[in-house]
Amino acid sequence: MAISRNRLLPAALLLTMAALLSPQAYAQTTTWEFTTMADSSAELAFFSIPAVNDAGQIAFVATFDDGASGQAVYRRESNGILTVIADTSGPIASFSGDPSINASGLVTFAATLDSGSRSVLCGNGGALLTIANTVADGLTSIDSKPFISDTGGVVVVRAVRSADGARVILQGAGAGAPTTLLDSTGLYDPQDVAGINGSGVVAFEALDGTGATGVYRRTEAGVVTPIAVTSALGFTSVEALDINNNGTVVFFTDTAAGVADLSVDTTGTPVSFASTQGTPFVSFGPAAVAESGAVAFRGTFAGGLDGIFAGGTGLYEKAIALGDTLDGSPVTALDTGPQANANPGPFVFRAGRVNGTTGIYLAIPNFSDGGGGGGGAFDPASIALLLLASGLSLRTRRVRVAGGRFGR
Repeated sequence: MAISRNRLLPAALLLTMAALLSPQAYAQTTTWEFTTMADSSAELAFFSIPAVNDAGQIAFVATFDDGASGQAVYRRESNGILTVIADTSGPIASFSGDPSINASGLVTFAATLDSGSRSVLCGNGGALLTIANTVADGLTSIDSKPFISDTGGVVVVRAVRSADGARVILQGAGAGAPTTLLDSTGLYDPQDVAGINGSGVVAFEALDGTGATGVYRRTEAGVVTPIAVTSALGFTSVEALDINNNGTVVFFTDTAAGVADLSVDTTGTPVSFASTQGTPFVSFGPAAVAESGAVAFRGTFAGGLDGIFAGGTGLYEKAIALGDTLDGSPVTALDTGPQANANPGPFVFRAGRVNGTTGIYLAIPNFSDGGGGGGGAFDPASIALLLLASGLSLRTRRVRVAGGRFGR
């Protein structure tokens, strides 16, 4: 993930800001309730970054602490049951990357087969569909970041074609060979995919004919529109991060002056909602945006605060940070990613703790003023809250599991 090269704010400035924006002058608008979805206190040892849908279903990859048991792709249901989408007991050798889940609970993921080929697969707890395979579809490689649409179970993924080495964005639903949406022999050289929404709009990064990197939208009809390009506005780097069903794309930009921003764009007018200019932020990580306008993103302060910030794009607050107590043990690692947000604002994340456990957690906001949403710039009034350490409590829940064959 790109990181800002902005100079660190002097400690004295941070102290001044904290004093000016003291807790007494700012009422906390959100408290967070954290619930364990799965953790390594039982038979599971390692987890991918999770994805969530609005029904509260959460998809993730887990590795068993007994190496002989391999890995599994799970969907955690809203009632706490774990559904096995796929595992390594059959023709699948291993999983890589992070899964994606749609509104109906279909999960897509990347896997290496026992044959040595690589596939992007999709399933709902029964037979798996093959979206793309390196051998069958003439590919040198397939990325480990497939995304699935809420409509029709359409999956998109970036790959490299064997015949000419072209980088391509493929689309498929498992009914036949995938189709090519874009390839590097044309106007755009795909570098990454950030998602596909229910209308078939794909957010992606690509190089144009001049060598500039851009964040783009591609409609189902094939119309490509630029959102941010390095050849404009002094950007030195841009990165597409997520897209929601309203067509809102969240993306990262950085400039030669070291000013980094997280922005959203729905109508062609980007709006920055977090910046390293005039705030304690010095870097950003992955970000997600829900249809309600709720966001969740990684951010780091000059003073050392490193955490996940969440809320609406007009006002967000620290939800959890390194060093906060989670289920009785301080947090040592945090990760989130695209598809982390559900409506109206819950988000999922991966965390490691001092006690040696790793887990998948759900954060649920309790809004004291009606909640987040909307679009706007970073609200400096929330800085005081962001600087506060928070005491967090957590309800834990144990879960156990149960196949997956596939075909096209």
